Amino acid sequence: MTTKAKASELRKFFEPLVTYAKGDASLHRRRQLMSKVRRDGDVERLFTLAKKMEKRPGGYTRLTPLPPQRLDQAQMVRVELVED
Repeated sequence: MTTKAKASELRKFFEPLVTYAKGDASLHRRRQLMSKVRRDGDVERLFTLAKKMEKRPGGYTRLTPLPPQRLDQAQMVRVELVED
């Protein structure tokens, strides 16, 4: 659960990474992803997630709207991975 602005930025960052990880798991691709992610375990997770999303052409995340926050009325959303 996060604000809509943060979630849309997360989507812009995350979805190209999954798309890039869909290719072969070569050393070059791993190093390219490491330059963005910076953690070995997360790169491995991206490759396993990309294998699950092979048939999906894009749209790996879903933003579900929630009621606004009480104090500042910021729009809240739930970020979910779309699984077939």
